[in-house]
Amino acid sequence: MRGIFAEQKESEIKNIDITSTVPCYIGMAPLWQTGAGWKEKAGKCFLLQSLSEAKKKIGYMEPTSGGFSKENSLSEVLYTHFKLIGSAPILVITNRQEFVESEDQTVEVVISNGKGVVHSEGKAILDSLTIDGKVLGDDFKASYDDMGKDIIIQDLKGSLEKTTTVKYKEVTFTDVTLAAETFDCLDTMEQDTGVIPATIAAPLWEETSINGETVYQKLKEISESVIDSHWYTQAFVQMYAKTVDTLKTEKSNKGVNSSKVKACWGFIRKGDLYVSMASVFSAAKALVDAGNDGVPYQSASNFTIEKIHGICNQDGSSMKMTQETANDINEIGVCTANFLAGNWRTWGPYMSNYSQEEEDDGTIDFQDASDTAVQMKDYICNNFQRTNVDYIDKDIPRKRAEEIADDYQINVLDTFVNAGYLLFAEIKINEDETSLKKGKFTFNIQETSTPSGRMITANVMYSDQGLKTYTEEEE
Repeated sequence: MRGIFAEQKESEIKNIDITSTVPCYIGMAPLWQTGAGWKEKAGKCFLLQSLSEAKKKIGYMEPTSGGFSKENSLSEVLYTHFKLIGSAPILVITNRQEFVESEDQTVEVVISNGKGVVHSEGKAILDSLTIDGKVLGDDFKASYDDMGKDIIIQDLKGSLEKTTTVKYKEVTFTDVTLAAETFDCLDTMEQDTGVIPATIAAPLWEETSINGETVYQKLKEISESVIDSHWYTQAFVQMYAKTVDTLKTEKSNKGVNSSKVKACWGFIRKGDLYVSMASVFSAAKALVDAGNDGVPYQSASNFTIEKIHGICNQDGSSMKMTQETANDINEIGVCTANFLAGNWRTWGPYMSNYSQEEEDDGTIDFQDASDTAVQMKDYICNNFQRTNVDYIDKDIPRKRAEEIADDYQINVLDTFVNAGYLLFAEIKINEDETSLKKGKFTFNIQETSTPSGRMITANVMYSDQGLKTYTEEEE
């Protein structure tokens, strides 16, 4: 086998080039809103920098109220990143699927001040729209409105009748599911976009079955292995229990217990809309990482979610959250939101394998379930490969191997330690697994992530010092 690799080993405890921190989402989008060639966009990956770019490339449909549907799950991601959190760029993979088109729909459209509206609830196929005797792009222009619900017709030459007959086809859905082949895009994502995903998620699809396994199991499988034989990532998944009491049962029944999976519960509500906690946590992580030069040494927990109106269940029913309840949820390895000091905040620095009970009895080390520890280990694995890939198939004498270790120690690991990203980091040549004759070089990297502050306590007590001072001044 040839190439450069990184393997995660069990930790040995003793008593900058920026790797991608872009999140990737897998799901469905209203591709039919984007015009000619829209079917060819199914089963493809896209790097999106803004909502306007996303509308042109994959479409966008925002419900008037309630939550986003599975058939429109990527629109939830776009709303969360670009309208709620303000985090860009993102990667998306559109479902590889066949589309069913309806027969022609015929409507009469009133043209006023050069414009008319086709009310289609976002299902009209944009490039199927026709007006007898008129040419799209020459006589008139058609585009979806900002919400992705209605098509706006603009009369370019003043030649449309006051009441114009418009024909179009609609997309229909039957037995919609995610195709297993959709996930294959992950292995070619770097070729297609130049970016590797730091996290993966498929909001609203986690319980859907694909070839005998759920989407959650697929995400877990990917996060516990590597993408394209190289890249390490974490998965963000949504939990759907209606109550805290049934959350632990759901987590156990689904086997959500991986150190590479971030489990999230609850939906974030803004006005009449709500979005999954997994989308919010993932977007928050991307924004926190971007503020730290792309190095994921900080948790996305305790991130202030601006201008929202609370949390709710998937059916939209409001929920209250106390500090005690939020901590109880965290103690079983699930993240949520907490209202504290006047703001709603993401809450939970743990991966889904965490258990307070297991930490208390010593069967799990907090560092094995800390999100920052997992993030930094993945980051270093990815960064080491990107930093040293040019050495493959080049002459590497013993001195050059030592230089690789020294350069990475000084330029990356020492920089991280000095900046406080890590408490300790050291790289050495693994003499037992290195063979100069075979051209095989193995390096051991040991690192200790900087622990997150989990509790700050101030002991406040009475003192009579003030009275003594006051008495002394009177005398």
